[in-house]
Amino acid sequence: MKNPYLGKTLGTNITATYKGKFEDKKIAFATHWDTRPVADSDFLSKNRAKPIVGANDGNSSTAILLALSDFLKRYKPKYTVQLLFFDAEDSGKDEDTFCIGSNYFVSHYSDINYRFGMVLDMVGDKDLNIFYEGYSYRYAKVICENIWNVANNKFKYDFFIKKKKYFLIDDHYAFLKKNIPVIDIIDFDYLYWHTLEDIPKNCSIDNMEKILKLMIYVVKFPEKIEKRRKYE
Repeated sequence: MKNPYLGKTLGTNITATYKGKFEDKKIAFATHWDTRPVADSDFLSKNRAKPIVGANDGNSSTAILLALSDFLKRYKPKYTVQLLFFDAEDSGKDEDTFCIGSNYFVSHYSDINYRFGMVLDMVGDKDLNIFYEGYSYRYAKVICENIWNVANNKFKYDFFIKKKKYFLIDDHYAFLKKNIPVIDIIDFDYLYWHTLEDIPKNCSIDNMEKILKLMIYVVKFPEKIEKRRKYE
């Protein structure tokens, strides 16, 4: 692939599959495991050509899915679960050069008939605020509302906010274009986004563990997440 900052590079997507009791029903959890090659939003101009650590942007969501994989090694899920680790999400300058790994996956992998899916991105912020992402809510409203209801009512997570704030081109977008209901769970108000200060001390393990608990619930009760409520 052609990286606008690094030139020609090799990208690698990683997948893991855990067969469920109902193998023909499949759900997906996704993250991007790459980090941005330039800190183009850094507070200091002299730092803006340096690569970021990406403790939150890339690493927080990847760590959660790795922890989820440990759980899945011990637990037989109802639905088959695929974990998707995309490369080259954050290497772009424009819409055509972001999310390269997920776009490649959706274009080249035929077995993506997911009942639903979730992309996690930047979910390690200490001041976590997760709004409905606009495209997710527009094209996968039932999944969004059910996830937010579980977060609010079951886990009492007040940082899941039932309002739309941003419309984002993220790794979920290629799936939505194929009418596959994959939503984006993201806090896009992270102060240290694309800066050299996106480091572990500015992240919250506690918040990451809360997101993990929510993901485990989804694995255990996928039918509740895809179910349309009676009054709709």
